[in-house]
Amino acid sequence: MSATITDDIVKTVLDTIEENKKYETDEEKSHLIKCEANQFFKDQVYDVAADLYSIAIELHPTAMLYGNRAQAYLKKELYGAALEDADNAISMDPSYVKGFYRRATANMALGRFRKALADYQAVFKITREFMMDLIQKFKDQKKLHKKYAFKMLLDFYNYVKELPTMVEITVAAGKKFTICGDIHGQFYDLCNIFEINGFPSETNPYLFNGDFVDRGSFSVETIFTMMGFKLLYPNHFFMSRGNHESDVMNKMYGFEGEVKAKYTQQMSDMFTETFCWLPLCHVCHGGLFKEDGVTLEDIRKTDRNRQPPDEGIMCDLLWSDPQPINGRSPSKRGVGCQFGPDVTSK
Repeated sequence: MSATITDDIVKTVLDTIEENKKYETDEEKSHLIKCEANQFFKDQVYDVAADLYSIAIELHPTAMLYGNRAQAYLKKELYGAALEDADNAISMDPSYVKGFYRRATANMALGRFRKALADYQAVFKITREFMMDLIQKFKDQKKLHKKYAFKMLLDFYNYVKELPTMVEITVAAGKKFTICGDIHGQFYDLCNIFEINGFPSETNPYLFNGDFVDRGSFSVETIFTMMGFKLLYPNHFFMSRGNHESDVMNKMYGFEGEVKAKYTQQMSDMFTETFCWLPLCHVCHGGLFKEDGVTLEDIRKTDRNRQPPDEGIMCDLLWSDPQPINGRSPSKRGVGCQFGPDVTSK
């Protein structure tokens, strides 16, 4: 929309308000203009909405008005202006939650992930009730709002990057510990596991041993459910990296496309970075090694913050498979190896 058309629409709105004269103070007039701006925003006429919010702010500035104009600026991709308005909103009213959301969204768009995380941290906390509501929302085929999704992913990223490459778990004698294999985006199968075996808790721990995404149509719902439980029960819910937690596999088998369709390319890029920090093993995802003599200390020292290589410890952990005969043989997958029971017994 041209500036001239925008100005004409704004003038018409203001003239109408003046003709009706349903206000006595600047505050009341500001409120009437805000209501008009809200309607233009709802109709996706963001230029007019932003200009009307500006006039309302001049008459009677409030945190809400700054927050609303920040949202209009975000829609126009004016992230610097949105950031300034969000700061003003928070300064005027530190309890105005939307101000933090607006600032976080602007910082996210500008690539300032740590600053965005700090704001999301202030207003978002995962609880068991939240997780139960989230699962139901996913069952109803609704999405987790983008601001919560980014916050959860950032929290998860910051948590897993501090974990060791090999995580050791102590299970008390006589206690149950459930290990699950590939889920591959089958969200309803994941829900069925929880309904049969119990939801994760401090007394019902789980390890999901990689390949959370790809192939299935609900990889996004699956990974957000898992990340949420990991953040809720960090010492009782564990996640190892599989060979499908990698850039190449996500491009080939659907996860990247699903994230882009349900959220954004930016979130897909964040998942790529986050997957690189997943521990390589609690229990190894794939199998043993092409060579004898690999120790637990060798695994601990392995640099996991990368895409899986074509050979070496990390490759074998993610790709190798057992075979019924003794010895080793080339893997039919083309990477890793196949190893027999004699290799396992060593």
